[in-house]
Amino acid sequence: MFIINVFKVPVLTTTDANYLYYYHKNSRHERKVHPNLAALPVDVNKEPSEQSTDDYKYNYHVARLFYGLLMENTHDSIREGDAIRLLDCTKFSLMLFRKFRKDKYAYTTLLFLCKVFAILSESEAYHLFWNRFFNGRGRKGKNIPLDLEMEFFNHILKSCLRMLGGNINETNAQRVARSLCLMKKTLNSVDCDVSLADKRGTHNLIAAQESVLQIVTDLTDGKAFSFQCGREGYAAFPDFQRDILNGIDYRDFFSWSRGLLKTWEAMYL
Repeated sequence: MFIINVFKVPVLTTTDANYLYYYHKNSRHERKVHPNLAALPVDVNKEPSEQSTDDYKYNYHVARLFYGLLMENTHDSIREGDAIRLLDCTKFSLMLFRKFRKDKYAYTTLLFLCKVFAILSESEAYHLFWNRFFNGRGRKGKNIPLDLEMEFFNHILKSCLRMLGGNINETNAQRVARSLCLMKKTLNSVDCDVSLADKRGTHNLIAAQESVLQIVTDLTDGKAFSFQCGREGYAAFPDFQRDILNGIDYRDFFSWSRGLLKTWEAMYL
């Protein structure tokens, strides 16, 4: 399980003289130990950007950049087969799913975490945690999600079932499905023997470079990542907040998760 700190209270503040403990019960300490120092303002630990008027356009681009980096971190952890890093991304994604009311995604994500840490045995949890990737090339950084590999098998299965024609029935379909792994190995072996070129689609790098340069130019000209006090946001997002989890109801989240935990306890334990 993971704990979320929702009480953002400053505990320790540094001054030129000494360390001052600053929180909601510090009055007695200030009077006894530092009688000559003036009381600190409430927003002493806030950043300058938080003290002044917000820049909503800057907030939008920072939040969008953060979300893009989160997605890239998730994809890179899959390519590298890094289940530990993927778990961190999964935990954060759970909060996003719950905030934006993607209840089915939030349900399955929380159930996965519960299976890994509580429901399954140690060996079963280990296999579930690590066996979520597939590498058909044997090279580093070339893993794909195991679900995607299953989609490839489904594609082969559908092609074989269409070839059965009028002979299709449950028995024949089961025979074809059980022979998919061996069939794929045989096809790959034949392709290797006849030196058949592997057709892999790639994006147009020239077009991608032009698009990236255009985006960078637009962001630079618009000073998207330069904080400007009081700058208005976009018409579609007039009051956009920088924190991507801003507005999440933590009490509702914990109440929802506890309700599911009780339900799963009766089902699985």
